[in-house]
Amino acid sequence: MREPFISVIIPVYNAEKYLHKGLDSVINHTYNNLEIILIDDGSTDKSSEICDEYASKDSRIIVKHKENGGVSSARNAALDLIKGEYVAFVDSDDYVEPDYIEYLYRLIYDSNANISCCQFSMFDENGNQKRIPNKQEKNVIIGNEECFRYLIYNDDNYSWGKLFETRLFKHIRYRGKSFDDTLTVYKIFAKCEKLVIGEKVKYNYLYRKNSICHSIDIQKMERIIGYIEHRDFIVNNFPQMKGFAERKIIKTCNWLLRKIIINKHQPISLIENKSDFKDGKNLLQKTYRNYYKNYISIKGISLREKLFTFCAAISLVLTIRIYRMKYHIVSRINFSTIL
Repeated sequence: MREPFISVIIPVYNAEKYLHKGLDSVINHTYNNLEIILIDDGSTDKSSEICDEYASKDSRIIVKHKENGGVSSARNAALDLIKGEYVAFVDSDDYVEPDYIEYLYRLIYDSNANISCCQFSMFDENGNQKRIPNKQEKNVIIGNEECFRYLIYNDDNYSWGKLFETRLFKHIRYRGKSFDDTLTVYKIFAKCEKLVIGEKVKYNYLYRKNSICHSIDIQKMERIIGYIEHRDFIVNNFPQMKGFAERKIIKTCNWLLRKIIINKHQPISLIENKSDFKDGKNLLQKTYRNYYKNYISIKGISLREKLFTFCAAISLVLTIRIYRMKYHIVSRINFSTIL
């Protein structure tokens, strides 16, 4: 097996608590023909110093310091620098197994694929497992349309845990702040001719409650915008998947709306009146009204879920008021949830 030059991109922002472990897991790797690009995205802690320290000890590491612009701008800055035939991504608070890159490249080499994926584990800051990895008995190789179907049905929009042919990023760059993967990765998969899904766990994802992906309010609509883009792309390219794509939009709206309802620190007046929240509210309301009919007609969706969706389509603010009142009444008598 030949060893092509592979680029590993690691965006870094205020990750000093986790950075040593993550970087050590990459530099102490079984695959050596690497360049490791660290993009310091305007960190205000000691992350910048840590990046420079590692670069001074390992010639494979390239560090670029820039003003804070979010993970999309950090990844794009790295994509403009990479020289590898393949590219992988690692988040600065995660870590990988010693053969992460070797395993992913072996999958591509053996199957002549454009993208390879591994399984991943998820743990919290106390080391507790938050997700049981998928059980898969063997590697799975799938073709073009099935690549996109896999992405949509498995909600696997993550850049990490994969190895990509670098050419797939031609004319494609990341955008967005909170859910940049959702807005971008589907375009990469649409260009993929063959995908191989590995059976082994090689990536370890840290779940942080306070991270940008898990802090939710009504202005963080990028995930829903991404799924609407998925739906529009599907209508033009894979129309048989249209119903599933629209159902995913509403499921994501319901997920976001529930987060808003149980957040008692976010007053209704703020949602109704503050401009940035109001823009998000209007977009959420419009999305419900565009796609709710398909969702509530599905067999197998509970009556409670259909009622929640119908109410949201009629009036978002009224639904928040009613369900928030019900939530707090139920909470006082020690029921775990109403939703």
